[in-house]
Amino acid sequence: MTDQRQMERFNIKIPTMLKVEHKNPSDESIQLVTVNACAGGAYFKTSYPIAVGTPVSLTMLIPLDKLNMPKNNKTQVDITGDVIRCDKNGIAISFHKNFKISPISYLL
Repeated sequence: MTDQRQMERFNIKIPTMLKVEHKNPSDESIQLVTVNACAGGAYFKTSYPIAVGTPVSLTMLIPLDKLNMPKNNKTQVDITGDVIRCDKNGIAISFHKNFKISPISYLL
């Protein structure tokens, strides 16, 4: 099996809140952490199965110290995507091209 990824993938842990789209708005979000990520998607370790093709919305808290920025600063990234793989270890999500980046300090 060949690796078909077109973007470099990074082993980075990013705290993420995932919500399944088209469900009751009162449904709870799932707290996850990325195993790895790239500009086009991410893989999350979870035992919570989500069907391939399911649209999701994600709120990711990017620690800026991982990007050589001042410590104790984070940026919130809101993005949507689709589940492209679900296996016994977790789920892979392909990001849509629309996203919103907000410094945490402006959100408080």
